Amino acid sequence: MIVLSLLLTVAGGGAVYWCLMRSDEMLRVEVLKQLHTMAPDVTFGIESAKFDFSHRIRLHGLSIQLPDDVEPAFYVPETVITLDDQQLTDFEKVSIRRLRLVHPRLHVVRTHAGEWNWQGITFHPNPTQAVPEIDIEHGTVVVELQRDHRLPRKLKLEDLNITSVPAAARKVTAVVSTRIEPAGPLTATIDADLDGPPFKLEAKWMRLPVDDSLLDLIGELSPAVEQKLQQARQSIANLAATQAASMPIPNPPAGTRPVAAAPISLQSTLPAVGNSAPAPFGLKCNCDLHCSLKSDGPKALQYQVLAELRSGQFSNRLLPFPLYELRGSIYVDPGQVIVRDLRAENGPSRVYLNTRLAPDQLPRLKLQVRNFQIDDPLKARLPEPLRRYINSLALAGLCDLGIGTSATQADKLAWEGEQH
Repeated sequence: MIVLSLLLTVAGGGAVYWCLMRSDEMLRVEVLKQLHTMAPDVTFGIESAKFDFSHRIRLHGLSIQLPDDVEPAFYVPETVITLDDQQLTDFEKVSIRRLRLVHPRLHVVRTHAGEWNWQGITFHPNPTQAVPEIDIEHGTVVVELQRDHRLPRKLKLEDLNITSVPAAARKVTAVVSTRIEPAGPLTATIDADLDGPPFKLEAKWMRLPVDDSLLDLIGELSPAVEQKLQQARQSIANLAATQAASMPIPNPPAGTRPVAAAPISLQSTLPAVGNSAPAPFGLKCNCDLHCSLKSDGPKALQYQVLAELRSGQFSNRLLPFPLYELRGSIYVDPGQVIVRDLRAENGPSRVYLNTRLAPDQLPRLKLQVRNFQIDDPLKARLPEPLRRYINSLALAGLCDLGIGTSATQADKLAWEGEQH
């Protein structure tokens, strides 16, 4: 956005029009002069500039070099600026109708201290400049994450295409598409108010592949998220190790073949001696992701995320068998996590879950399980209060279960259940 604003302000200045009518070299020098005035902390370069009689300025080899860098952090082989032909005769009112960047390359670096290389750049935009149409074609963005005692992690966005049209004088609507590993192809629609909060984004990603490698990537982008992921993985590993140590289950004898029509028996595959190394989540799915992000300067990031899961599977060390055909929705904001109509299956067994988790509040849970077999390996993986409840009812065999939680008057968690 900084680069685009610089180009808009430069091409919208009357001095540029005065120079472009004289010579291409004077145009190049004047553009560099105005760019330096608006962003004196960086070094600009333009290989050549040309004005044609289709009311377009063509800049070749536009580059921006940040302080202490030896290579440009931003480079555009070709920039095409289309001027408003109805205002070309007015020295003070030259404005841009369209801005087109072809094959731009942007390099973004986050240092060990968590600072970004573009932070702290002094920038003096023109707040009166109207927003034109903007097209970015086949761009590339390389995000480099420097890490302590490890090689940098590089994230590459390829074939970045952005089409932005003004919705009002200072508002834009943009359609974004790109490819990113390991997230795969992404598309987003963004509505932005240039005079609103410092950061506001509405985005949607369709068929986003989610797995442990994507979670690792998100964690590296945000140290706070990485810390929470590590804590969750360590908790899963510790719980799995405790369960394995308390109730070792031998593997089925060699040569045993399951009967296709038989009910599923929840046999454990955990070793007798637990391993407390951080465990993966084991989630793989495609999801439609809806995000709303907002940041008001130094305040904490405000966000709303809705993930609609499709065609997923879940295989975790705490589960006695994998779950397939995972689908449902998960909503997250700073104050709560809501799981709605989450369902999965394995053979004839079906699982349905609704829950709400919030800080400093007791969890709300409604779990329904259909056509599955209760045995000792399953009981060993349940929370202690639920395990005592099932043992008190002497539940065993092929069952349908409904389990829920509610808060008591003493603000304690109470389990409720039914069995068929």
